[in-house]
Amino acid sequence: MDEQKAGDQFSEASLPFSLGDEHSRKVEVRSPSRDILRRLVRNKLAVAGIAIIGIVILVAVFAPVLASQDPNENGVFKVFPRENKQAPSLDHPMGTDDLGRDMLSLIFYGARISVRVGVFAVGFAILFGATLGAIAGYAGGTVDNIIMRIMDIMLAFPSILLALVIVAAIGPGLFNAMLAVGIVSIPTFARITRSAVIKENENVYVMAARSLGAGSNRVLWKHIVPNSLSPLIVAASLGIATAILDAAGLGFLGLGAQPPTPEWGLMLSRNKHHIFTSPWMVIFPGVAIMFLVLGFNLLGDGLRDALDPWLK
Repeated sequence: MDEQKAGDQFSEASLPFSLGDEHSRKVEVRSPSRDILRRLVRNKLAVAGIAIIGIVILVAVFAPVLASQDPNENGVFKVFPRENKQAPSLDHPMGTDDLGRDMLSLIFYGARISVRVGVFAVGFAILFGATLGAIAGYAGGTVDNIIMRIMDIMLAFPSILLALVIVAAIGPGLFNAMLAVGIVSIPTFARITRSAVIKENENVYVMAARSLGAGSNRVLWKHIVPNSLSPLIVAASLGIATAILDAAGLGFLGLGAQPPTPEWGLMLSRNKHHIFTSPWMVIFPGVAIMFLVLGFNLLGDGLRDALDPWLK
């Protein structure tokens, strides 16, 4: 009896929870999305990136309320000759430009354009790049070779140079600049999606779906692609930062947004001659670009760490 009692105590002690109802422990079940969000929130740099992006988005949405003046009206420059080139002060915290326009108001309205450029360009690139990459990775063979060789040809050119060629062909302008930046970003998302689809295509759940009679389209778009979104989310966050920089570069060269649009790259181009006499006209647009790009880069790094299954 003593040996049997001791054996029962040993077997219960070896279990991770007690067999008795009164002492049983509740097993906490956490959803993957909540687990990812928890890891993202613990990353201080990612939180800083989210804060920067959130502030810029709020400024962009409420620009008409926050700005002290509308930088342009009906596509025409608004000129304030008595207030031109004023240094930062209480009335104009970021000074004024050579037309007397409030630089802070220009920064607020420019945030709208930069956010729109990044989201549109990356959305366009994901729509076409992810589709082509998914088809190439799943179909393989000749289809894969044709699609990826076209992507390789596009990647052979520097992105900003290819964007310049596209804008030069279709004409300057903000929409054309966004379109060009989106086109040059397609190969990046195509390659990322292709590699993710090839990896997921070898998993057991794909074989199970095929054995149950699922067609190729259902297997690809209902099973493989949804499970390949993690690297795309990270690439999208980092891609928005790159798109903002490329669009600002096109604006600086005069091929992007055209006057009187208050775009940050165009502001740098117009005010570059005043860098020594009125440096605030160049510093503040440059700092605005830097902070927004930094925010998306920090968020992208945080998402990469949060979505990495090896860091669980």
